Amino acid sequence: MDPNFILQHNEFLDSLSNNPGILIENNSIEIAVGMNKPHKNGNGWSAPVLRIYQSIKSLKILWRYNPDGINLEFLDIEKDFVEGEFKLVDYDKYIEAIQPDWLMEEFNLRLDKKFRVLYPVEELNGEYIVCINSQNFNELVYLDLDNSTVSVIQADFETYLKCGYRHNFFYGWQKALFLDSKHFSRILNHYLPQLFPKNFK
Repeated sequence: MDPNFILQHNEFLDSLSNNPGILIENNSIEIAVGMNKPHKNGNGWSAPVLRIYQSIKSLKILWRYNPDGINLEFLDIEKDFVEGEFKLVDYDKYIEAIQPDWLMEEFNLRLDKKFRVLYPVEELNGEYIVCINSQNFNELVYLDLDNSTVSVIQADFETYLKCGYRHNFFYGWQKALFLDSKHFSRILNHYLPQLFPKNFK
């Protein structure tokens, strides 16, 4: 695997572990047995994705705020999710690509013909899937399963990951940073400085 990615991920875990306001609820990495090989057509392999999947099969991190470690000021204590999560799609699922018929049947979500082949790389079960666009590695495709909508993220996967780590994969960070959501921008701007005061002043 890309040593820079491992270093970044370990530093991220250390920062969460050393933060009294954070509880890590899930931290798992499944190492690939042998080396994962690129899919036979090669279309879904941008360099950052290739480096990750060559030695990792899956990765997940889930954290929540620790009520015993921090006295948070809430915007809406009943509705706000003060947590962060990142789940790398399993390698075997990644290479299968997204099945348009499945999206229609399960989520009433129709893909435009311009998205010929999408490879799922990150997901939050039942809420969204982030995909590599095999036609353009400089953009990602965000499938909002709750609202049955498709949005383009103007960033490659490497940039996307860097932004995710920078914002601690806080719930809704993609919508705040890439999809112009005022709602989630307000939430991130409110909670991140409280939870991570050294990084967000």
